[in-house]
Amino acid sequence: MMKIIFHSVFLFLFLVNSAYASNVSTIDPTVPASDSDLDSSVIRQNFQNAYNDITNIWADLAGVNFVYFNSTSHIGDYVIVSADAGSSSAPPNFIQMNCSSSCTLTVPPNSSAPIPVGAKISISQVGIGQLSVAEGPGVTINSSTTLRLFGQYSVAELRQVSANTWILSGDLQ
Repeated sequence: MMKIIFHSVFLFLFLVNSAYASNVSTIDPTVPASDSDLDSSVIRQNFQNAYNDITNIWADLAGVNFVYFNSTSHIGDYVIVSADAGSSSAPPNFIQMNCSSSCTLTVPPNSSAPIPVGAKISISQVGIGQLSVAEGPGVTINSSTTLRLFGQYSVAELRQVSANTWILSGDLQ
């Protein structure tokens, strides 16, 4: 929240400075500015315009959900469910697999867990156990390397490109 307030104040000051600078006819300190350059009504209007811009930005941000993902933790094998992809009212899950020995994250067919095309699901191997990603029946997962995360604290992303086709990318072996 503080970051948004800081950016809003910065934007306000930038807009006021830009608006004021555009109304000043001279920058040369040896040439005196005319009274019209420092007209209080022009300065007041510049502040009002900047205030309106900030107010509009805040109005646009009203109702924005600043939570970018939900974090879920699993010990042992796990099968992705539809809720892991999020929805219009809920962000996608960040799946953390905390296994002490090898474990598997399975991507099920779209018929058993309907997930919209384009959905992204982030995964992480939090524990020391090797995390493998497995294809459910009829599912294809394409990857430039393997379907195993590199090691503890590795992060990868699954992106669905068609009903039963996914791409796995990230810190893989």
